[in-house]
Amino acid sequence: MQTDNIILDFFAWWNTAMAGSDPLRAEGFAPFFHEDGRLIVNGNLRATGPAELAAHYQAIADRLDLVEMVLPVEEAFATENHAFAHCRTRARSGDSESAEEAMAYALVDGGRMRLLRVVSLSV
Repeated sequence: MQTDNIILDFFAWWNTAMAGSDPLRAEGFAPFFHEDGRLIVNGNLRATGPAELAAHYQAIADRLDLVEMVLPVEEAFATENHAFAHCRTRARSGDSESAEEAMAYALVDGGRMRLLRVVSLSV
């Protein structure tokens, strides 16, 4: 899925990658994030660069039976240097299910993210 919003493109790829059985690799994240691209969730730096992103999301995939971004998102828009998405996530581990609602904001440079900041809450 190719859109004018890098966050939406990332989420579409992420859903497929997280559902797969292959280990997540830095090469998968590289089209979306610069080498110094940061992921900040609820004020906490979770990863910097594709290799750390792969490790971060692999740890999530390893502990959950299912995790997915709900697509289409609630709302999204983008400019050349910024992207925004109001989104939802579903997860399951055994018999336990959870859901989050989030606002995601990206700083974009040359078609890749330098920053993806997510503020989320359980719903």
